[in-house]
Amino acid sequence: MAINHTDDTTAVRRVGELDAGDDPLLDRYLAKREQVGDGEPEQNEELPPGHEWRNCANCGAWAIHKLDPDGTWFECSECGKLA
Repeated sequence: MAINHTDDTTAVRRVGELDAGDDPLLDRYLAKREQVGDGEPEQNEELPPGHEWRNCANCGAWAIHKLDPDGTWFECSECGKLA
């Protein structure tokens, strides 16, 4: 079954464009999202070369990872494991 869209419609809307209106589920979602934030981690500090913000595969933390001296692995600042 094909879905026909005109050029002026889209199936995707940004969160700022949503209006809960009479939808209590959407209303709760938007309220919770306002409380928690947009899910993007803070990265305000300038990192020196060889350092990156990464999600650690071992501990799951969003943390700074430092490149090892050989330049092949990054070490998590939270758990110390290489990734």
